[in-house]
Amino acid sequence: MEYGVAGTIAVKRVGGNVIDKDVNDWLEKNPWVDVIDIKFSASVTHEDRGNDALIIYRKES
Repeated sequence: MEYGVAGTIAVKRVGGNVIDKDVNDWLEKNPWVDVIDIKFSASVTHEDRGNDALIIYRKES
C-alpha cells in the first residue's frame, strides 16, 4: 500500500474586522499555491469583535 508524500504544508493567517479583501488580495498575489482549505472564525466580546481566516496551502517543492 502506497501512502504518498505529505509535501510541504504552510499557513497564512489574515485577521481584522473585515477580512474578505485581505484574503482575496493574498490569493491574487499567490496564484501558484495549491489551497487546501480556508478556515474562518469570528469572535465577539462586549468590547470588541474580530474575524480571522487561516489559509492552509501546499507549497511547491
